[in-house]
Amino acid sequence: MSKAGHFNQKGNMGYLKTRFLENTLAGEKSIAAEFRMTVDGHPELTTLVRTTQYPAIGRHAVEDFGGMGLQFEQQGTFENKGEITVSVVETITGLALDAIRDIVKNKQSVNITIQATPESMMGLPSSAHKFRLEHCNIRCDAVDLSTEDVAALVRPNMTIVYNWFEL
Repeated sequence: MSKAGHFNQKGNMGYLKTRFLENTLAGEKSIAAEFRMTVDGHPELTTLVRTTQYPAIGRHAVEDFGGMGLQFEQQGTFENKGEITVSVVETITGLALDAIRDIVKNKQSVNITIQATPESMMGLPSSAHKFRLEHCNIRCDAVDLSTEDVAALVRPNMTIVYNWFEL
């Protein structure tokens, strides 16, 4: 008998079942498709949003070097500013691009709410799944069109820079 290979492996169904039960007991998982994003003053965008992101949460790193050049890092100020990407779908009447043009042309700073809408909770998010982004600037990236892709929807992609968000 050769000593090469996985000669020490064995199944452990009890261990696997324990991990499975831990996962199921944690509760229903949040589904990425169950969300709603609203832009104050532009309700027409709400139903057209296809992808968005929760903002990053963190504090600035403050580095220090002590004796013998040993490095230390501590938590600094709250990172109140950041950016997310959002994709919307366009209609043939131009609802999405009209709203984006209005915001950019008029230098509007908008406020945005992103929240989970779990079916099992009647669409009401837990406090951990609701974010309010304030003083947001919107930039629309180039929009792809193609005569070879007859089934694709027109999807403007935006970069949203927020200057504050509520934890």
